[in-house]
Amino acid sequence: MALSADKERIYELGNINEVPVKGSATIYEGAAVGMTSGYARGLNAGDDFVGFAERKADNSADSTDGAINCRVISRGLAKVTLSGVLVTDIGKPVYASDDETFTLTQSTNSYVGVVYRYVTTDTCIIAFRAHGTNDAPIAAGASLTAAQILVGNASNLAAARAVSGDVTINNSGAVAIGSGKVLSAMISSSQIAWTHLAASTLSSIVSVATSVLTSHTSSSTH
Repeated sequence: MALSADKERIYELGNINEVPVKGSATIYEGAAVGMTSGYARGLNAGDDFVGFAERKADNSADSTDGAINCRVISRGLAKVTLSGVLVTDIGKPVYASDDETFTLTQSTNSYVGVVYRYVTTDTCIIAFRAHGTNDAPIAAGASLTAAQILVGNASNLAAARAVSGDVTINNSGAVAIGSGKVLSAMISSSQIAWTHLAASTLSSIVSVATSVLTSHTSSSTH
């Protein structure tokens, strides 16, 4: 119902969130936080990343899911240890395999953000944001498995996918139709010109037509 008077509304800072903690879990301050079945824990590979823990959330003594909440920073800039990071890696996607291990390798890991600034050996600043899916948006020049393409997924994010079905694509961008995939129902009438038929096919057609005409002529004479 539309307002008919002033209403005091509660607002929150845009980069702060509170998420219910999984039973028996402890989330340490500074940990990457992941969600599993709707509850938070120190991130495991494959979890949806929801931010970094602002302070420790200890639910280890209670097996009840959601008994306490964890306050997280859901987006911003953070310094992390990232083994092998180079000054040329700025803009590349960053993933996490646990609450403190970050990598440039997607695999089954959770997407957390991108390299924002190189600091020193194995150390960088990442631009992170809470993510509702582990399919990372991939920028031009970033890592992408050979012969895969970017497709908008159910969350309206660019995700790497292999082409499947009636066609395939290789890593040079060439698309090929699979054997036996073109069916009669896919071809409009009068669309295949005689010039597109192989000589052997034309010869077969002529042979069949000649046989039919000969048979018809023979039967007509009796």
